[in-house]
Amino acid sequence: MCRRQRLAIPEGLRHSLYQVLAAEVLVNAAIMDSSPSMVAVATVYNGVLAELVESPEFTTVRDTPGILRQAAIRNPSDPKGFLRKVFATVAELERDPEFKTFQDTPGILRQAAIRNLSDPKGFLRTAMATVAELERDPEFESLRNTPGMIRHAAVHNPSDPKGFLRKVLRPKPETADPAVKPWTETVTDRTEGADNVRQR
Repeated sequence: MCRRQRLAIPEGLRHSLYQVLAAEVLVNAAIMDSSPSMVAVATVYNGVLAELVESPEFTTVRDTPGILRQAAIRNPSDPKGFLRKVFATVAELERDPEFKTFQDTPGILRQAAIRNLSDPKGFLRTAMATVAELERDPEFESLRNTPGMIRHAAVHNPSDPKGFLRKVLRPKPETADPAVKPWTETVTDRTEGADNVRQR
């Protein structure tokens, strides 16, 4: 960054600055529950990201650190601006009757805004078409009573939703713990990195 700004760092300060940067990267990795490499660029631009996490403006996503992490990773130079755009986009999508089917799963609307901020409506239309196709497919008939799983496949695995569902349906080894419920009994709605799991 100093090179881009054409700022010369005195040789005597270089080592100390690197130490401070390394410490801030480790702090941010802990705050964002991420690896140091994922938050390094955001650290260079913003320093310690505690202000982003503690800001009253973003209290609604404080319990979903995945969204804050995505903001820092996807727009490291201005994570706050990215979040403001996401919030505005989600509010618009919630008002749009075209996407009424997703109003009971706001996490999907957030995913559309985060993953495809330039065209969230196009992302959702593709997801809806994929859901309809999967629901008609006899291969996945056993999942029709768990629509959340089908939506999860369409939203979080758009490149190969059928492959994801085949893994869900794959028989588990007989040695598996009988106390663990099959995936087909679990509906997972992810919110920008945060998982909300409802047992059916």
